[in-house]
Amino acid sequence: MGETELESMVVRLLGDGSSYTQMMQQAQTGAMQTAQQVQQSAQQIESITTSITGFAGAAATALAFFGIKQFVSDAGNAYRESELSITKLSAAYAC
Repeated sequence: MGETELESMVVRLLGDGSSYTQMMQQAQTGAMQTAQQVQQSAQQIESITTSITGFAGAAATALAFFGIKQFVSDAGNAYRESELSITKLSAAYAC
């Protein structure tokens, strides 16, 4: 069944062409509003994705920093323990 036949059947069901035209205009208006809402939602999702990506990068940087900080702290503690052991051995040897 062609598009023209379908339109003609709808006009017969509704009684006149003006009702059909009005219905099609309403459908077009609804479709345009829906398209705008979908576009706005897509922009919001893109914005959220950008924010999450930025947050994830900052979190990764912070975790890397804390990892380095912990490594430096552990190295410092190991150095202090080593120096303390050497000092104790030196004191014991002097006696």
